[in-house]
Amino acid sequence: MRLPTVDAWNATFQHQLTPTIAVEVAYVGNKGTHVFVGEGPDYSFNEPTLEGFPDVSQNERRPF
Repeated sequence: MRLPTVDAWNATFQHQLTPTIAVEVAYVGNKGTHVFVGEGPDYSFNEPTLEGFPDVSQNERRPF
């Protein structure tokens, strides 16, 4: 099993077009590697729950 890692970066660029007009551009990025949700890589996050819907069928409770 590999350790999960998350890389995050941001940058801002500014350019003066005229003495009274400047342009600024910024971005933020995130990238996850070997990251999983729940109880391991076989975890299904589409499993239905009973929270708030005790009288609704199982298929109608699936979030996706």
